[in-house]
Amino acid sequence: MKYFLIPTKTTYDKISKYLTKNQVDGSISINTLTHWRKVYSIKEVDNQNLVYYGERKVICEEELFEVLHKAHVFVGHGGRDLMTNALRGFYGVGRKVIAIYLQTCTECEHKRARIKKNIVKKEIVTNPKSYAESYQVDFIDMESQRDGLYSWILVVQDQFTKFVHLRALQNKDSRSIAFLLEEIFAQFGPPQVLQTGNGREFENEHIHSLCREWKVKLINGNSRKSSNEESVERASHDIEKYYFDVGNFITTK
Repeated sequence: MKYFLIPTKTTYDKISKYLTKNQVDGSISINTLTHWRKVYSIKEVDNQNLVYYGERKVICEEELFEVLHKAHVFVGHGGRDLMTNALRGFYGVGRKVIAIYLQTCTECEHKRARIKKNIVKKEIVTNPKSYAESYQVDFIDMESQRDGLYSWILVVQDQFTKFVHLRALQNKDSRSIAFLLEEIFAQFGPPQVLQTGNGREFENEHIHSLCREWKVKLINGNSRKSSNEESVERASHDIEKYYFDVGNFITTK
């Protein structure tokens, strides 16, 4: 797992020796040494001299897998967004690196395999005849106009009345999604069917446990986009446009 921002152990040690003891390897160019001096610093942590890039800790390639694995376990085998947040203090550990790591987690792969057996693939409700017969779920990415910690909006639309429920999300993690869906179910009643085209976020035990508890059928990741999915996407687009228009109006006042 190689990434150009993350040095090897050998390079890391050379950076550390240069910054702490001014020891120079003759094979290193003046330009490289100047760059190291400019972008890196040394901080003493638990009686150890560690290399930092700004406020972020620099790790070497040989440590990368262990750091990723510890973070993954810490967030309960959560996805890319949760891991990205947990690893913000490390330099060079970005979303691409995390995405590659997630493909190697055998426990997550086994969970996905078990969950897929229980996912209903065939579209059941295309023309609902009553309220709460079918809810369609979508998400709006509000990262560019986030409100504090909140950067996503959960959109749940009743497919008969077209009534839309909106809930703010910090991350698209399954636990938060399940919590907000249960809140909607408790206040407005559960649907017979919960439909979504957002496959990965709903292939987990939190959502399946919620659906079992409320006796809701889950239709996830249809191969053909349904009229229901198109409807909730139109609603999401309108809501997103409204928020951006309001945001632009406020910032120009």
